[in-house]
Amino acid sequence: MTDRVAEIASALSQGPELVSGQERRETAALLEWLLDDHFLFLGYRRYTFTDAPAGGLLEQVPGSGLGLLRKEGGHARRRLHQRLSGQVRHLRARATASGTRPARVASPSPRGEASNEAASRSQARAMPA
Repeated sequence: MTDRVAEIASALSQGPELVSGQERRETAALLEWLLDDHFLFLGYRRYTFTDAPAGGLLEQVPGSGLGLLRKEGGHARRRLHQRLSGQVRHLRARATASGTRPARVASPSPRGEASNEAASRSQARAMPA
C-alpha cells in the first residue's frame, strides 16, 4: 500500500494540469508525510465513479484491493445520494474537452469514507479516470 501511495505522490508532479502546481505539491507533501510513519495504512481499493443526475455511482475495480480490502466483498456498487459539485463537474468537462486524462478521486471504503489513495483535500479537485 505504501508503494501505491508513493507512486501517487510522485505522479502528482506531472499533473493533472487542471489542478494548480501548488495544490499538487501540497498534496504530494501530505502523502509523503503520511508515508513517513505518520499513518497506518490498513486497506486500499480503487473505485470508478460515474456522475448522474440522481447521484453518483461508485464501482469497485476488481483485483485492486490491498491489505484489509484485498478480498473482493462488500458492496461492489454503491449509489451516492449527491452529485459532484459544480466546480468538479466544470473541471471534468474541461478535461474531457481538452483530451486531458482526469486524475483519480480518492477511493472510498465500503462505508463511504476516503481511503489512502489521495488526500481528502484533493478529492474535490481530482477527477475519476
